[in-house]
Amino acid sequence: VQALQLLREMVDGRVERNTITYNASVSACEKGGDWVRALQLFGEMVDDRVERNTVTYNAMVRACTAGGEFTRALHLFHEMADQSVLADVFTHCEAVSASALCGNWAYALELCRQMADRCLERDIVASSVACRACEKAGETVCVLELCREVAADLVK
Repeated sequence: VQALQLLREMVDGRVERNTITYNASVSACEKGGDWVRALQLFGEMVDDRVERNTVTYNAMVRACTAGGEFTRALHLFHEMADQSVLADVFTHCEAVSASALCGNWAYALELCRQMADRCLERDIVASSVACRACEKAGETVCVLELCREVAADLVK
């Protein structure tokens, strides 16, 4: 709430709103559990012609995932590529989590594998989340395959 008030005061005081100030506000909303307000700010960035970057999208994907908006989180993840914004390890981890939480174990597994394909260090958290999703779905073969892949990554 304080970050949003500060953003409003900046407008009233004629301070330019930019990527940094918006990112701080979106992140504050994410941490406060207000994905709806974060999404509003995200839209305002377009209206104000402010660049949305990896930090912006990471906060949005986290906010939507935490708010149970898994489909929206995955949509934002895919939008990054459309907007030429690079997804990093954190973005991929959140997308894996969103996929797993909505019960899409196959996509969680695919996203985890894409991390290695994109030369991103496959995060142990993302791998664990994907494994748990596969395990819940009874896909033990996939769990074993992913464990082998992660072990092979560690040897490299």
